[in-house]
Amino acid sequence: MYRNVTNKPWEDWGQRMQEDTLKNKLGLEVYYLLERREESMDKYRELLEEYEKSSKKDGAAMITIERARQIYQKGFNKEHDREHRGGDLALAAVCYATPKRLYEIREWVDGTISFFDPWPDEWAGWWDKRKRHGGGEKIVVADPKDYSPPRIRELVIAGALIAAEIDRLLDLKKYDEPGIITDLLSLAGVEVTPTEVSNWADDMREEASNWGAAAAHLRASDNDVEVPVMPTFLEKFREMP
Repeated sequence: MYRNVTNKPWEDWGQRMQEDTLKNKLGLEVYYLLERREESMDKYRELLEEYEKSSKKDGAAMITIERARQIYQKGFNKEHDREHRGGDLALAAVCYATPKRLYEIREWVDGTISFFDPWPDEWAGWWDKRKRHGGGEKIVVADPKDYSPPRIRELVIAGALIAAEIDRLLDLKKYDEPGIITDLLSLAGVEVTPTEVSNWADDMREEASNWGAAAAHLRASDNDVEVPVMPTFLEKFREMP
């Protein structure tokens, strides 16, 4: 960002002066935020150019480039999507994709019920790009035979949101599971860090989890029982007697 590489020392010096001035005016945090933003936009433009040149523009390709737009242009990356813990991404995808009017039923303490649009409550209204009658509040119900660009666009957004929700869940498994296994093994007398667990293969995690659950349960038992054989890769983490 703000960088024009040349072979002329005085132009390099002028470029550095320009960058230093911007850093002083904007502050380092804002400056580097804008720099990362520019790098993300460059990445999106590169992917978009490849997509435009490609002869393959089927549904999967359209969803892929839309997800890239969400990540690199809008900043909706994995760190951002971790905040949507209540399944909001999947819910918004359903709202875009459905060919029928959907409602969420809410029951109140007095026994009455109300019907609400299932669009995520926490999301600002301007994120909702669904087609509406005359630009008003009433949402246009999609025709299953509608192949117009606006309808295709809704389905592409829905597909990208589903991909985002899948990535969020896989990311959740990656970050949450090691902590759970670590706590379980600690109860069984094995001290290992979440970082070390995150580097294990899936079968190792499953074996460690199963052993940890059984060993912790048996150690807490009042009965004189034998703890299962420890997996060999856990031996080096065992507490010394």
